[in-house]
Amino acid sequence: MFNKDNSRTTYTVQPPLAWLKKAVLVASIAGFAGLIWYVAAQRDSLSTEMVEPEMVRAPKVAIKERPDAPGGMEVPHQDKQVFNLLDGGAQAEPIAEPAPEAEQQAVAVAPKAEVVPTPTQAPAPVAPAPIKVEKKPEPAPVAPTPVKVEPKLATTVATTASGWAVQLGSFRSDADAQNGIKIIQKKYGTMLDGLKPYVQRADLAKGTFYRVMFVGLENKTAASNLCAAFKQRGQGCLHVNL
Repeated sequence: MFNKDNSRTTYTVQPPLAWLKKAVLVASIAGFAGLIWYVAAQRDSLSTEMVEPEMVRAPKVAIKERPDAPGGMEVPHQDKQVFNLLDGGAQAEPIAEPAPEAEQQAVAVAPKAEVVPTPTQAPAPVAPAPIKVEKKPEPAPVAPTPVKVEPKLATTVATTASGWAVQLGSFRSDADAQNGIKIIQKKYGTMLDGLKPYVQRADLAKGTFYRVMFVGLENKTAASNLCAAFKQRGQGCLHVNL
């Protein structure tokens, strides 16, 4: 903008929003100040209106009086001394104490209870427990001892013999042959049952020998079988026919 003297003047134009903010700020400060003033004024008015409370005093008349006609249950003997004592009247006359004899009579002595012993019931007889007799096992039957039957052995030596026989030994003398018969009979007695001993003399180139034989067999087969049995026992044997 130009003035009359052609000088230029500059004006600053503020936007509308800045003025609105300033107006709101001023209004807020004014409202807050008014609120403080109002609160202070109300406090002063309340302090001036407070008065001292009125004191409540008790009435001078009797609060509770006895009616002329109370009614209700009649209690007899209200004028006796015991009731007058409650009203603060004259003292009651003391009651005389009973005599000692009367007091003794008043006390009842309980008789001593007679203790009757309760009969003790005898315990019932206890039946004796049966005695358990253990049965001994019967002994096993003993088999009879077999009677050993001694074989019938010939005690005499035959001088002659015939038939089938078994030869069980050969000795260099007759005495040795006789002793050999006894040894053979004692060792193989059951196998020689029924047979007769016989000593046969044999003169050979090597010398004289005495053969021990047992005769009495039925046949060659019997003699052969008996020799086989002797051989199984380790005894030398020959079957011969005399």
